[in-house]
Amino acid sequence: EGTTVRLVSPGNRFLEVGLARLPSIKVSVVPTSTATFTETAAQVPLTIFDAVVPTQLPPGNLLFIAPPRSTSFFSVTGQIDLPALRPVPGDEPLLRNVKLSDVSVLKANRIQPGAWARTVVDGDGGPMLVAGERDGRKIVVLAFDLHNSDLPVQVAFPLLLSNLVSYLVPGSGADAAQLAPGQPLALPVDASITAVRISHPDGSIVTPEARNGQVIDADTSTPGVYVVEQFQGEKLVARQRFAVNLFDPAESAVGPQAELKVPQVSGLQQATTAERVGRQEFWRWLAALALGVLVVEWL
Repeated sequence: EGTTVRLVSPGNRFLEVGLARLPSIKVSVVPTSTATFTETAAQVPLTIFDAVVPTQLPPGNLLFIAPPRSTSFFSVTGQIDLPALRPVPGDEPLLRNVKLSDVSVLKANRIQPGAWARTVVDGDGGPMLVAGERDGRKIVVLAFDLHNSDLPVQVAFPLLLSNLVSYLVPGSGADAAQLAPGQPLALPVDASITAVRISHPDGSIVTPEARNGQVIDADTSTPGVYVVEQFQGEKLVARQRFAVNLFDPAESAVGPQAELKVPQVSGLQQATTAERVGRQEFWRWLAALALGVLVVEWL
């Protein structure tokens, strides 16, 4: 069946082919931004705007690529020529297995996002990729047109596209929709949704109420598959699956690290400090000395 992703674009072969190759994704291409968006967020959970910004935004999560004008989420204040891409240090899920430092960009729009956004990739004079959440929906903005870069011909492009779709449409099948045990399951829902039912791996069922345009299930301590169903009255309009498991490479990497990454909650970039020797181990020498004393006493 698959999840429908709406692509509003004057024509972008890179995006159409890249999205079509994602598993469980159906692409609905809209030629211009003048179309009327009548579907709910459950029917079309993600809309991608390629170099266009409509007067009225549809419900659901949004991906803007090279937006030509400002919206209520961000401002477009000019243009940046030949920006160098600099991924922000840290463990960013959107950049998992993606290398963007070698990507060349001819020009990009100067984006000034609101407080909802975090910078994922910085550039000269403004952010190149930002992501965040506002009013219960997820938003991502890419500052440059794909045709003004060599990103579409690099290995990073399909990986980045998969990460973005997995973030914007969790449970779509573009990725495994993985959650760590205890990580809240948050899902945006449209105002027309009258009930949401979540089936847990142990057979229990919860029906959380929507608040601020989303439902949250914090009881995800049990590994397994969680099934989320959305209803309009008695009609089932959407079903998504989430997998909660323990397979997190970061959690199993328990060896000594050459660098210590210190996350900061402020707007400043993440700091990385080199390894420092804070304690010297002398117990081996003391143990050897004690052993020698015992041997002498025994003799």
